[in-house]
Amino acid sequence: MTSAYSFVLNHVSLLQRVILGLDVVLLFAVLRSRRIAYLPSSRVVHDQKTHDGGRVILRPARGINDDDENGAKADCRAFEVMWEDYCRHFGADGSMGASVFDRMRREGGLVLAEVNGRVVGFATFIQIEHTFSSTLYLEDLYVMRSARSAGVGRALIEWTRKVAVKRGCKRLYWHALKDADARYLYARVANLTNLVRYQIDL
Repeated sequence: MTSAYSFVLNHVSLLQRVILGLDVVLLFAVLRSRRIAYLPSSRVVHDQKTHDGGRVILRPARGINDDDENGAKADCRAFEVMWEDYCRHFGADGSMGASVFDRMRREGGLVLAEVNGRVVGFATFIQIEHTFSSTLYLEDLYVMRSARSAGVGRALIEWTRKVAVKRGCKRLYWHALKDADARYLYARVANLTNLVRYQIDL
């Protein structure tokens, strides 16, 4: 009787350990599947190799209220340089980089891309509530010339796609010039719609 009782206890204990182990494995899988997602911290949340063997790291921009104030200032300076070049391409005024950085970071709509420790790109995005659903609009996407064709742009788009999914949005969309060099990438990761845009400049 004692032997049978001990046998049952040992197997119950083993079963509990197996179940606990499976729970840990499942939890790790869930966390791993959400590596590319919006997090309101400055820690690395996505790390992958570039096409040329480097490393691209995506993370939310650090703000002045974060613990790393020097890092926040460095992020802002890096963004200002990229923003100025981005606006120059469109013939726009690029002097408002610092205010754009602060506003988009506070709203949770700014992600930076680093390659080998250097900030080389960014994406800004905003959530829009439409009549029947929510969508995520990828407003700005930029990668420095020296870092292009290495997978950075694709990684930034994938980040925003994950954000859209996490927020329950029905779609992610963006606009592009007809002659944009990046359209070869866009054609690989998204569908071209037949919508025509009209606007009134005010």
